[in-house]
Amino acid sequence: STWAHERIDGPITQVTNVQLLRDHRIIHEDLFIQNGKIINPREMLSTPQRVINGHNLLLSPGFIDIQINGAFGVDFSSSKLTQEDVSMLRQSLCSHGCTSICPTIVTSPPTLYEKVAPLLAPVEGNATDGVTLLGYHLEGPFISKQKKGAHKESYILNPENGIETLIQTYGSQTLERTRIITLAPELPGALEAINELNKRDIKVSLGHSAADLSQSEIAIDHGASMVTHMFNAMNPFFHRDPGLIGLLATSDERRNKFYYGIIVDGIHCNPAAVKLAHDAHYDGCVLVTDAMPAMGLSAGTYQLGDMWVTVQPPDTPNQCGKATLQGTDTLAGAVATIIQCVRNFKEYTQCGLVEALDAVTSHPAKAIGIYPRKGTLQYGSDADFVLLDPNTLEPQSTYIAGEMAWTYTETPSTPLTALDPKIHPDRHRASISNP
Repeated sequence: STWAHERIDGPITQVTNVQLLRDHRIIHEDLFIQNGKIINPREMLSTPQRVINGHNLLLSPGFIDIQINGAFGVDFSSSKLTQEDVSMLRQSLCSHGCTSICPTIVTSPPTLYEKVAPLLAPVEGNATDGVTLLGYHLEGPFISKQKKGAHKESYILNPENGIETLIQTYGSQTLERTRIITLAPELPGALEAINELNKRDIKVSLGHSAADLSQSEIAIDHGASMVTHMFNAMNPFFHRDPGLIGLLATSDERRNKFYYGIIVDGIHCNPAAVKLAHDAHYDGCVLVTDAMPAMGLSAGTYQLGDMWVTVQPPDTPNQCGKATLQGTDTLAGAVATIIQCVRNFKEYTQCGLVEALDAVTSHPAKAIGIYPRKGTLQYGSDADFVLLDPNTLEPQSTYIAGEMAWTYTETPSTPLTALDPKIHPDRHRASISNP
């Protein structure tokens, strides 16, 4: 058909004068794109119609955030969520170098899943609409009341009848579009649910849990393949029972089966804890923002689901604000951007740039089973990428499916390093007004 013919012969774009992150190395090589995919220049049938000068910037795969509760004033767990909110957020996140997310819904009543899930349904991103929505991350309600963190206790449930309880709670259509479910493996019915979710290719992440190490290992043996925000909302490491954290040092066979999210905002985890996790199981490390609606906005009070959250301003310009449940010290998500997490991770672990970037690109893609379609610059992968300042790592332009979704337009009078999204919340595209 003519359509197939056009797909094969779409215009070719060449991105030149860049340093590429490919196969765990940074190399000087051009990137060639056709029909939204990265192509092998040796197989090109025509010359590039468009050449983009990368001005010697660093070209990384686009960042993938698999745990994000909202941002820019938008809350994925709010009954007031609108399509306009989701559109604004999808476009705005491009300014952070983000190209794909798993919108995360916290512990909620069944009516809420029914209302917000259709607005957050999986959809491929593009330059106009912004980031790809990869499927939901349902964080709760099948969690431990002891480790509920900022989740509302009255909505917490046990998965007593395994998958049946999940279908009743989320609805079958929501479950079909789900990428990750965070649950506590020690709850009655949890192991049956893990077995069944595994068959449906829904990733089970262990979290908000008081499980001991043996319960955690049994859950991995049943098919759980992730841990949600390592160190947070779980038992602290104790030498006689290391709990969920002990999975970092479990048998190699088990360790090779799981990935863990970690919030490297300088608040949720001490730098030493981050380094410990990195040194024990770097291959499984996925940086997540766990962002709440105040990410990208200034300090103040915001709603997260049915709770009110206070965001205190950072103590120094390089730090992140701190989000807590109003009137308490309970952390309620984070406000650091994904690029701040990358910078912190690099600093805390003393790892190289490639290692830090892999933790927000190839690792999350592998964790949720979308690698090598996303998370890499291999031939045949989606052309989702970000151009970064090689010194500050500040995003300069973001491309989705080979087209520019966002670019840094301001001519700053201050050096780039000082222009931080948390200090300048209005840095996203001029066409988007701040909520």
